[in-house]
Amino acid sequence: MGEPVPELENAVKQTQANNDGSPRCRVLVIDDDVDIRESTAAVINMLGHDVETAVDGPSGVEAGRIFLPQLVLLDVGLPGMDGYGVARLVRVEPWGTRVLLAAMTGWVRDSDRDAATNAGFDVHVAKPVNLRTLQDLIERAASAHGLPGMAASADIVVDTERVVPRPSRVPS
Repeated sequence: MGEPVPELENAVKQTQANNDGSPRCRVLVIDDDVDIRESTAAVINMLGHDVETAVDGPSGVEAGRIFLPQLVLLDVGLPGMDGYGVARLVRVEPWGTRVLLAAMTGWVRDSDRDAATNAGFDVHVAKPVNLRTLQDLIERAASAHGLPGMAASADIVVDTERVVPRPSRVPS
């Protein structure tokens, strides 16, 4: 087993110290890569939030209907229906209009960011998502949904990751 990660340990300790029973953020992770999906979910869980996972787009959309997430971390390079198609489906769902939708991908060119914006993603982040970015996304999603004790970050800019604005309408 690997060495402990001090940054994660500190974040978990801070979460435990601040855990007053207030509502936690609901996060849905949709990724076909089992290692990325399960490790991301484990970190979110360790940070004290509710998490569900899905292996593909259709099961992710169905999970969203039941779980009603506030944040969706969605792999762009899914087999079958890619993440762009899934994002478009999410945005027409009643639960998908207010969700913070993050493209989680290894594709980081400007054209990839543009495609994510056009598909309805709010944020484009490089995989694997680092802890600071994950915390910022959770805080932003929780704050947007009025969860107490969660301050939103003004910006999410880490390495090659940046915020992309949500388009005014989702293309059909």
